[in-house]
Amino acid sequence: MASSTSSGVPTPSPSPRPNLTQLLNSLLPDTTNDHVPQLRLCPDLETFTDRLQDHHAAIFEEIYFLVHSANVQTSAKDAAFRQHTDTEQALNEALEIVEDLQREKTTLSNAVNRLSTLATQSIAPTTLSPAHPDPEKFDGTNPKLLPAFVKEMQMKLRMNKDWYPTEQEKMTYYVSRLTAKAYDQVDHGIGEDGHLTFPDVSAIVSLLCSSFGDSDAVNTASNKIFSMRQGHQPLTTFLPNWISTASKTKFNDDAKIAFLKQSLHRDILHRLSFLPDPPKTLHDFLDAVRKADALLRSLEPTYYHKKSIATTLPHHSDPTAYVTPNLTDTPPATDDPMDLSAAQLQKTNFKVGNYDPATAKRKALTSQEKEARKAYAWHFK
Repeated sequence: MASSTSSGVPTPSPSPRPNLTQLLNSLLPDTTNDHVPQLRLCPDLETFTDRLQDHHAAIFEEIYFLVHSANVQTSAKDAAFRQHTDTEQALNEALEIVEDLQREKTTLSNAVNRLSTLATQSIAPTTLSPAHPDPEKFDGTNPKLLPAFVKEMQMKLRMNKDWYPTEQEKMTYYVSRLTAKAYDQVDHGIGEDGHLTFPDVSAIVSLLCSSFGDSDAVNTASNKIFSMRQGHQPLTTFLPNWISTASKTKFNDDAKIAFLKQSLHRDILHRLSFLPDPPKTLHDFLDAVRKADALLRSLEPTYYHKKSIATTLPHHSDPTAYVTPNLTDTPPATDDPMDLSAAQLQKTNFKVGNYDPATAKRKALTSQEKEARKAYAWHFK
């Protein structure tokens, strides 16, 4: 219990001495109870002092036993700690060995890849596909050549895909076929080491189309197809251009067939008029057009040189039959302004073209008339 001073402030009482028996029980295992009987009988220091006088030899022997046991336990702990340290060190050494093995594995894998590449290169001349022709280089001067260039490049990369196995190699080849203004469009995507930063070939194609392609190809093709005419061109020249233009429009087959009929030579249209069942699809109509052209060329190889539009009036068996009203000076019989009885029709020497009814022959054209006819024919060519 706490005691109080004269000032009234409580002072702590001294802590009780530890029970020696409890201390021994907490320090020693149960197996050692039989080895320290004297110390077990000393619950406090006074008892220990009393028993030390009577049993000092036994108590010193027990103290020696305790010291020896403590030393043994300390040695065991030190040995366990050393064993743990040795195990940890061995584990660290094992981890270092594993890391060394990983590095050796990576080195060997790289060596195998290099050997594989060298082996592939050594047998490449006998295993690569036959060389497909290189497309003409595109410089951007004539943007109309871009669609054909893109198609040819796609065919080259498809036919020789084993020549360019990676996307980087495909892009490198693609850029090698560009010059002048076209090359300038992709120059920003080429690093100092020649590495291309574009994701793929389609990115290069998209850039070229945005720079040199028609931004409104559908509208351009739709306007162009209105004015396309075969004229004096062979069908083998005209039809591919017409099909290419029509494919860019959004017209359906019926509209395309109607436009193509307006464009074809009149002899082809004449042949098509004999078909009992007119084609309904553009594919079938094109097939019929080609067959009609083949038949016409077998009869007259240059039939398309003939004029598609007649430029002269039809011949009449009796040119003098053409009449024109000729008003006489006879006064009207009545005052009715709608009375046409005074009008008399009579034959006149009405000329048709350069036909002279008086001689029933065509007169020779003058040089001015010839030039005028040439200009007229050229206008409708």
